[in-house]
Parts: sequence; C-alpha cells; structure tokens
Amino acid sequence: MLAGFSLLAIWLEPTEPARHAQIAYTCLIIYLGYAVLLIPRAWRSHGFLPLLGIATHVVDLFAATIFMYFTNGPASPFFFYLTFALLCAALRWRWRGTLWTALAALVMFMSMGVYSKALLQEPMFELDRFIIRSVYLVVMAALLSFLSIYGIRMRRELAEKLMAFPLTVMDAPDVESMACKTLENAADTLGAPRALITWAEPKEPWLYLAEDVNGKCSCRRTPPVTLQPPVAEMLTEKNFLCLDAGARTPKVLHTTLSGSRIWHGSPLHPDLQASFAIRSVLCLRLQTETLQGCLFFLDKRGMTLDDLTLGELVARQVTDAMDQFNAQQRLRQMAATEERLRLARDLHDGLLQALTAHALQLEVARRLLERDPQTALKHLVAAQEQVAFEQQALRSFIQGMSAVLSTTATTPEASGLSLAARLKELGKRMEQQWNLCVVMTLDDLEEISSVLAHEVYYLIQETLINTAKHAQATTAHVQVGRQDDQVHIVVADDGRGFPFRGRYDLAALTESALGPASLKARIVSLQGELMIDSTECGTRLEFTLPLRSG
Repeated sequence: MLAGFSLLAIWLEPTEPARHAQIAYTCLIIYLGYAVLLIPRAWRSHGFLPLLGIATHVVDLFAATIFMYFTNGPASPFFFYLTFALLCAALRWRWRGTLWTALAALVMFMSMGVYSKALLQEPMFELDRFIIRSVYLVVMAALLSFLSIYGIRMRRELAEKLMAFPLTVMDAPDVESMACKTLENAADTLGAPRALITWAEPKEPWLYLAEDVNGKCSCRRTPPVTLQPPVAEMLTEKNFLCLDAGARTPKVLHTTLSGSRIWHGSPLHPDLQASFAIRSVLCLRLQTETLQGCLFFLDKRGMTLDDLTLGELVARQVTDAMDQFNAQQRLRQMAATEERLRLARDLHDGLLQALTAHALQLEVARRLLERDPQTALKHLVAAQEQVAFEQQALRSFIQGMSAVLSTTATTPEASGLSLAARLKELGKRMEQQWNLCVVMTLDDLEEISSVLAHEVYYLIQETLINTAKHAQATTAHVQVGRQDDQVHIVVADDGRGFPFRGRYDLAALTESALGPASLKARIVSLQGELMIDSTECGTRLEFTLPLRSG
C-alpha cells in the first residue's frame, strides 16, 4: 500500500522526486512488485517464519535508504518508510527490535545528512528539518519501545491474574467463600465495578447467587425456578454483551462459531435484571459436568468485543477454579470416609478385642470367686493390669490421632514403646488372656515408620486373636522382618485351620468371599499382599506390606 500510493502521488505531482527521477521510479516499481509477490507467502506463513520477517525487515530498511538517497536525501518525502520499519519492528520483536531498528535508521539517516552537507555541499540542505527528523526518529522509537514494554507488563499481569484463579479456592472453607474469592479475582481481571455469578449443582436443589461490588461480596441461594433461565432462551448457549439491557429494544452482541452477531431483545430474566439493577452486562456461560451457571460483569463502560474475548478466558479460569474446589471437596470427603474406616478397624482390632478378652477374664474370676478365691483374685489382678495397659494404648492412640490432625509427625517413641516391645507385650497378653503360647521372631524393625508400625501391630493382634478364638490353637509362631523395601510377616499356628483347605492369595480370597474380612480390608488399604495356607494341622498366613505404606 505504501509503494502503490507513493507511485500514485508521484504520478499526480511529477515534480518529486526531482533528482535521479528514473532510478527512483524504477526502484519504487520493483519494490511494489516485491511487496505484491510477498503477500501470498506472508499470508500462508501465519506468522511462523521468523527468518522471513528478518529478511523482509532488512529489505524494507534498504529500500527506504535507496528511496531517500535518490529523492533529495534527508529531505526526501520517503522518510516515512523509516517510520514503517519502526512499526514493523515493534510488532515483530517489541522493544528490542524497535531500538535496533531505530539505531540502524539513525545511522543511515545521519550518514546521509553528513554526506549531503559536508561532501556534496547541497545548497538545499535544511538543517532544521534534518534535526527535527532525527529527533522524530528518536521519539518514535522511544514511544514504541515504551508501548511494547507496557504491553508486555500488562500481559504478564493479566497472565498472573488468570493463573491465580485455581489458587484462590485452595483454602476456601465452603462454597460461598470459594465463589466470593473467585468472583473478586474475575472482576479485578476484567476491570468491572460489579460481577455476579449464578450456578446450580446437579445434586443441589438450589440456585446460588454471589455478587461482588468493588471488592465486597455477598452470597445467597434461591429456589431454581425463580430465575430460570437467567438469560433469554435464544442466548442460553452463547456468550454475549449488551451496553444497555434496560433499553426498550436492547442490542446484544453474541459470539457464534462463524463470528460475532447482533441480536435484538431483552437478554436477561426480568427478575434478575430488576434485582441487581443491571444496565451494561457481559455474560459468559459456565458449564461442566459438576455445575451449570453464568458469569456476569456489570457496569463496565464502553465494553467491546475485546472484553468479550477476555471474558471468555476469565470464564474458563472461573470454571476450572470451581471444578477444582468441587474435586477438592470430594477428596476431603473420601479422605474423611477412609479415616473413619481405618479408625473403625483399629477400634475393632484393638479396643473391642481387648474388651472381649477382659470379659472372659472377669467371667472366669466370677466363676472361681466362691470355690477358689485366690485363683479368682489372680484373674482379677491380671484383668486390672491389662485394663491399665489398654488405657495406655488408647491414650497413645488418641495422641497419634491428634498428631495427625495437627500435621505433626508421629514417632515410634510417642507411645513410649517400640514396635518390637509392643509385639512382645502382645505375646504375653495373648498367653495370659487366651492361653495361646506366642513365639516371636523379630528382625530389623527399627526403620519401619511409626504409621506402618501401628498397622503392623494391629494386623498381628487381629490375626492372633482370630487364631485363639476360632482355630483353637495352643501355639502360634510370629515372624516379622524387613526384606528389601517390604515388611514380611508370617503367622503360623497349630490349630484346626479355616473352613476351606488349600493355598489362596488375596485375589482368590476376594473372588471366593473367603477369609477374614477385616484382615483383607486392612491389607487392601495398605496396598499389600496376603497368602493363606489352610490345612487340618494348622494355618499359615503371610503378609507382605510395602514400606511406603508408612
């Protein structure tokens, strides 16, 4: 376009260029042909050919030099080609490219001025014009560089705001706080005085509404039927903006796959518009598997299609943030459920089994009280000692739970006993309470974490109690040790075994619905393996637990 209109100007006013006219005409025609041939190449490249940009930039600077040299030098009307080169540099390479191009243009322009004044002694040389044009190049380069730096900073700030959306919901205690934090960030990103969000969750019988007015947020909920749908039926699947929703016939700009379109009509539900006194509005859809709603930016003056484009980016971030919050809430619920199950298993395998044993001790003491008081007294003393031990164990258990809730690490010493000491104490109690002789073989247990040690203890306790209660065994051999990155546990007894016979792993037990349910559940939670070998002469249980379970 520059080359074409330059030729047109020269044709209309042939007095310029005055010197080397034929050469200037020829060069301009060549440049015009080059520019025309470059159009399809540049159009197909979609901006992904950096070498093409450098090459054409060098040609533009060289062409500007040639045009000025053959048309009155520093006073040439083709000086504006240097401004064209500066603009191209600012668009292509921002402030660095602008400064380098300005430096090259200044060197060329000043060299041409010195050549015209000092060597050619041009009588028409105008020093004031030369100085003005030199300063013009410097000011233009500085201005374009500033605009480039300013644009970079604004894009960086916008990117930081968009990236901050998921972080805003991490510590939100409830859905209202999450909505307020997200809405405040959205309004700040788009620069809107007010923002409004409406959404409904599939399993909730409510329509939530949150409004942010200059950083002050309020949230409430209403029955869905009162404001459904919040936008006109024609716009339910579209993003749109309207500069005056209260006009007699509002004009609504909305986006489609083929571009933007204008629609005439009231874009909002009348009650929604009246409740929030909505005039200018930008509306974005929020739709995922977990929620459906709309995000409204209100009272921003002079909204354009650029605001609609930016609003779509903000809406995606809002949707991601709300989805993240919902996923986080589900994970918390799952973690709470898992912790309740673990607590139930621990109470079943620990306190409940201990109470069962104490009840048996007291029953034996009651029966012996009249005919053998001394033996009954021994049973009562033993029961008392065991109750004291269980009190200590329960206290340690509660302390461990408190440590987990306060995110403090639990150490093996927190209970006052190591895993080996607790297992030996367990063997003594099994013999006193259940008349089961337990032979312990313990090896290399020091590096097992406290959490895994806790699980190992209850796993062995549950196994031994089952052996004493159901297998009618007199002796049990327990082996616990580390093997590479695993804890290997073997419990073998001389009882009558399980009702089934044979060797089964965890998968086979689960498929056939065989074996103790509580033990299988604990093994699954620890991502371990279980092998049961049941015979008429006894049972052998092998447990393999990964150390990372702790």
